[in-house]
Amino acid sequence: MLPAHEHRLIAAESAMPAMRRVIDPECVSAWIGVDAQRIYVRYRPGAAVVATYRVHDTLLTVETLADPKKLRDKSRGNWPIGELQFGQRTDDGIAFWEYPNDRELPQATPGDAPLLSYKPQRRIVVKDNFEGISVVRKFHTRDEYTHYKDTVKAIKPYGSLSLQQRVSKDRASRSISYKWLEGKPLDPHPDARTAERVGHALAKLHFGKALRLPQQTRDDECKMLRSAARFAAQLLPEHSERVMSLSEALCETLQKRAFRPRPIHGDLKPSQIVVGDDIGLIDFDRAAQGDPAFDIGSLLANCTCEAMLDSYFSAFKEIPNIALQTACALVRSLPDPFKSGSLSWPSETIALLERAEGTLTDSALPEINDALRAPSAKLIRHKPGRRAAIECGGVVTKIRAKGLDEKAASVYQELNKQALPFATPRQIRHLPHMRAIEFEKLDGVEVEGLLFNGNETIAQLAGQALASLHTAKIRVDREHTVNDEFEILKARLVDDIELLSACEAALNRLAEADVVAIHRDFHPGQLMMQPNGVLAVLDFDLMAMGDPAVDVGNFAAHLVEAAIRGKKVANTAVETFSKSYHGAHGPALLNNAAVYRALTMARLVSIARERDDRRPYVERIRAAALLELTEGSK
Repeated sequence: MLPAHEHRLIAAESAMPAMRRVIDPECVSAWIGVDAQRIYVRYRPGAAVVATYRVHDTLLTVETLADPKKLRDKSRGNWPIGELQFGQRTDDGIAFWEYPNDRELPQATPGDAPLLSYKPQRRIVVKDNFEGISVVRKFHTRDEYTHYKDTVKAIKPYGSLSLQQRVSKDRASRSISYKWLEGKPLDPHPDARTAERVGHALAKLHFGKALRLPQQTRDDECKMLRSAARFAAQLLPEHSERVMSLSEALCETLQKRAFRPRPIHGDLKPSQIVVGDDIGLIDFDRAAQGDPAFDIGSLLANCTCEAMLDSYFSAFKEIPNIALQTACALVRSLPDPFKSGSLSWPSETIALLERAEGTLTDSALPEINDALRAPSAKLIRHKPGRRAAIECGGVVTKIRAKGLDEKAASVYQELNKQALPFATPRQIRHLPHMRAIEFEKLDGVEVEGLLFNGNETIAQLAGQALASLHTAKIRVDREHTVNDEFEILKARLVDDIELLSACEAALNRLAEADVVAIHRDFHPGQLMMQPNGVLAVLDFDLMAMGDPAVDVGNFAAHLVEAAIRGKKVANTAVETFSKSYHGAHGPALLNNAAVYRALTMARLVSIARERDDRRPYVERIRAAALLELTEGSK
């Protein structure tokens, strides 16, 4: 019995009243008098549907079109009668033909050659012989023959690589023959050694040369993504918003990710990798110059082949976009369960959708998942859509959605030149393919836990450290102005006009101050006490030239806000911090420090609204912020 989800499709397709007789295996079986197994469906809503069935040892294809005249016109001609005694004909709004009849492939003459693959109205693939050698012979439509006849000859791999060599082409039959590669298709769950061999082979392909191959751009990739998503959304309207939202998020990220064009297979699946004495690659119909991660992602979406990456990267160099392209490949595969003829395609499609959704921690930062491939890697900080930090093997990798932060990189270089009384992370290297910078991990105890449990000494050390930063002769190529501060507050407090107005008034009370290098995000969470007793200051990514009171006010506000949330902050911690800072000749003006403390409190209101653990304290934090903002105006 036809499942309910297919009845729904049929009921919605008023333009093709014969649709059920095309896609229902029971209808087809009753019509021809023998069991028919559906193995392929192609569907264009409102226009056409075609299905192929396996009947005994041959194939029967059934089609209907929204335009009955077009259907009749295309099915005219004399067609040979085969095993099923049908040939090709029309009958009450449907056309049907038995293999190898096909109106788009009338020149195909496969004879008794074993059939390998048949896509109705597109191609026939058989195993054949040519001058005494085994070949794969492909019969194409006119357009595809012109496009594919020289594709594989355009690829020049880096080193020896077993590609499916073209041995002949025949314009009359529009067929191309390729040398048969001995071996078995790659298992979807290969052993580690096989996966390593595959990785090495793909590296040779990608770092070779290509002559006359078409370019596959990001626009092309997005077109494929959106097409697959629209089709899946039409099949599963209850999940349409989910599907389209994911597709658009991936397209947006793809357009922001650069790549160096390389020769790519363009449709890589385990069935197109032959494992024998050598690793062979076949079926280059979609070969192009494009993002090599497109191939890697396509393969990872279809098999567990992680060991491939180690071999791939050790042979050449790492490439970006692998996790992103894996998610994209899963979205592109959403129509596959339906097209394969499966009657349980909804559950299979939803499973693919869930895999696609779960592939990326953050669709705007797919590099997170690339960095998390190492078994010991862990995500230690994450601001969705903006930045993240991953720790692995004594190294912290900081990723930024906007790309490699050249200004932050120069900041750390400058800090390492200074003789500062506190420790800072040592920059190891830039990772442009990851949009990231690697730092040496500093060991120690997080200061936040100490401060929030009454340790007042830490407040004193923090004040001294900040003063030494502000008095150091550091220049960085970035500024933080009063206008910048207000723009941040506007974005944070767009729905709280009262608080934003109070912030604007407070900003007008700021006195002119000397500009120095400021941390710009100085709070207890950025401090660590090392085993040797030296304080470490972390995360200088936002460092800029600005009013030193920004840092002083920010740190003090975090102490006040933590106390409101019930942390055991010493009553005199803020005063101790301030006295220590000024005692060490910190240049921040007292009035400005009070204003920035109030402004930070207002910003922390917005953060509290976003976080479940802080949401119960929103009103109390907001009341404290308003009080501090208005007290200064009296």
